[in-house]
Amino acid sequence: MSPQLYCKIQLINLIWLILYTQISLAHNSPNNSCHLHTSQILQNNNSYSNTFTTIHTQSDRIEINYPQNIQFIGNVNIQHNDNIVKSDKLTIFYYRNNHELYHATTLFADGNVHYHNNSIQIEGSSAQFDLNNKKNKFHNSKYHIYQPNIYGKAKYITQIKHNHYIILNQGGFTTCTSNTNSWYIRGSKIIYDHYTNNIDIWNAYLTIKNIPIFYSPYLSFSLNNKNILESYIPNIKHSAKHGLILKIPYPLIFSKYYSGIISPYYSSNSGIKLQTKIHYFFKLGSGSITADIISDNITQHPANYYSYNNILSKLYWKHNGFIYKKWYCNINYVSNNNSTFSSNNNTIQKKTKLPNDFIDQKIFFYYNNKHYKLNIAYLGNSNFHTNQTIKNNYFTYIASPQLELYIHFNIYKKLFYFQIFNQFSRFIPSHYLNPTSIRIHTEPKINFTINNPWIKFNAETKLKITHYQQNNINYYNNQKHKMNHLQNKVSRIIPQLKIQGSMIFQQKTNISKKYKHFLEPKLQYLYTPYYCQRNIGIYDTKFIHMTYNNLFHDSIYSGLDRIAPANQIKSTITARCFKKRNELFYISVGNLFNINQQKKVIYHNYDANKTYCHPYTSKFLLLSGIGHWNINNYWNIHSETQFHIPINKFSFSNLALEYNNTHHILQINYRYINSKYLKNTPILHNPLLYYQTISQIGTTIYYPLLKNWKISYSQHHNLKFNYIINQTIGIQRITPCWIISILFERKITDWNKTLNTHSYDKKIQFYFKINNSKSKFYQNPYKLLQSSMIPYINIYNINYITTLTHDI
Repeated sequence: MSPQLYCKIQLINLIWLILYTQISLAHNSPNNSCHLHTSQILQNNNSYSNTFTTIHTQSDRIEINYPQNIQFIGNVNIQHNDNIVKSDKLTIFYYRNNHELYHATTLFADGNVHYHNNSIQIEGSSAQFDLNNKKNKFHNSKYHIYQPNIYGKAKYITQIKHNHYIILNQGGFTTCTSNTNSWYIRGSKIIYDHYTNNIDIWNAYLTIKNIPIFYSPYLSFSLNNKNILESYIPNIKHSAKHGLILKIPYPLIFSKYYSGIISPYYSSNSGIKLQTKIHYFFKLGSGSITADIISDNITQHPANYYSYNNILSKLYWKHNGFIYKKWYCNINYVSNNNSTFSSNNNTIQKKTKLPNDFIDQKIFFYYNNKHYKLNIAYLGNSNFHTNQTIKNNYFTYIASPQLELYIHFNIYKKLFYFQIFNQFSRFIPSHYLNPTSIRIHTEPKINFTINNPWIKFNAETKLKITHYQQNNINYYNNQKHKMNHLQNKVSRIIPQLKIQGSMIFQQKTNISKKYKHFLEPKLQYLYTPYYCQRNIGIYDTKFIHMTYNNLFHDSIYSGLDRIAPANQIKSTITARCFKKRNELFYISVGNLFNINQQKKVIYHNYDANKTYCHPYTSKFLLLSGIGHWNINNYWNIHSETQFHIPINKFSFSNLALEYNNTHHILQINYRYINSKYLKNTPILHNPLLYYQTISQIGTTIYYPLLKNWKISYSQHHNLKFNYIINQTIGIQRITPCWIISILFERKITDWNKTLNTHSYDKKIQFYFKINNSKSKFYQNPYKLLQSSMIPYINIYNINYITTLTHDI
């Protein structure tokens, strides 16, 4: 043995002797309390480290069995970093390494064990702490995790890797307090990841008030997202249109990467339906697959009850992900075996949020690089190959495929920006008699920009070059549009110039130095020459309603088939007032001025010998304004209006007054749109429905009755024809564990020609939701307001075009 090692061993023995002497003296002291500070020397690769882990221990008495263990007996209180353990008895076991040094490796606590740190609290009969492997194990314990709030019990609780994982054997959990276990999930094994808030459960079953609801061999969900347990609760509702509806979901958990829900669905008016939704997550992305199968009892005949034609099915696939870290993939795909399925099923329709009502099949691949990006897309429709569209006097197309290539780079210290946009599209009609087309478009653009905090200037020029190859045009030219013939080959070159500038002026008010006033003028000149486009069909182009929000857009059309002429000056002036960092109010007024008399813009809606023209008789086209006033922390006013000069009337406006302090909501809103304005805008279909003046007033109220009881009421009334559009009354009971809601709704659905009056649908819905955790309890307590036909929208998010509801 070397002299250095011999000295270290003797030093350790001397320390033990001193500690034993101090403990003996403390044991004979009047307060009969022992204090001990023990240092653990950590070993690393047969060399000694200077890292020390200190354990502070206090008890009534102590027994030392040198060198195997130390026992603390009576009112034991031990502290190790942020961890505190209290028990009736504690034993510290020591391990002797190859160099004859002793380490405190294991602690055993027995009797009324209380353990807590910054993230968890555990109470049990006994516990074992492994200091080397950072592993704690508790027996017959109950626990409380602080963030998020989770309570539960287990026969065995194991902590691994500094509380990263918590493993429960023969245990369960709930987000309710330990005294009010309204719902509880039990499992043979539960693993909770504290970093990701993910829970994996084997042999899981959910109970509500000790009543079993469902069982699953495996269950996995995250507490960060919308609670998956909400989807497992049976749902019941009744309406005059659909009758009694009963939905009983059941979980399908294959692994932590694949899960789903299968829901038998019964409707007394529409039959039996089976809803299935599968979620998946793997390396190439994540998504969901929703499938609905319904037996159509209304139209079927008893003789062919089991015929395939009477079984309607619909599939919805949504996917998002990356391929090789460069390609982004987005898929929204709907498929069904019957075009009438949508009239009987609304589940998948609510899930599809696609560009328009017709396109419900979108497959999109996107590649992005420093100087170029590539898009490959397919835009289709699930009810595409039908003969119904030819009878409606308007055509529908799908793009199969559509390729887009952007090449862009900066020039000369980023003052100039150059881009070339290229697109190749192949359009297939919904009927074989309609024209087919291939469109090739190239659009070079150069942009000059000066940008600083107070001045912004932008000058941009484009050259739009488009070539069309249109085939199968005989039926269109001879039967549908005799005056506007399509041509097989059409080439179109249209330049565009846009100059835009804005400034920001700041001034302190004379009232107080706390207030700051900003004035922001903005001016734009847009020039696009007129080009006759009657010989070009319309394949993916729609008209865009001109509002304040899109006043500075380059075109009034969404696609490339129509490019409107423009020689216009657009301007806005905005005034804002701030108190410190809070905006008190802003008001903005904009106008559109035509320098020259605007030529007619032709837009066909494919009706025989009929076109829509815009003979602008005034150089001033429209005036538009928007304003918002934060009266105080609770009261707000928002308004938007537009005056259409060609018809010399207000085209549309809306006004909303709202009181909102989270727990109390009062909103009064008014919407108006002029039918003459709509008649001057091209609508592809249902002109009788859309060409109506809308004047409606709505009221929304959300008020707490008692501590946990809330009531909501909303009503919208048509002022022009004096009838109610919809009425909704909701009652809600909210607790930290769950939310129960009852909704009564009466809404307009159709026009009854026999009775010459409107038809209404009356329904009652029952909702039950399990809360994720107590911390998310008050995030959205008034979600019930969004369940009506015209949902509640916060005053900051009000946009007239998106919230506009056309009266029937």
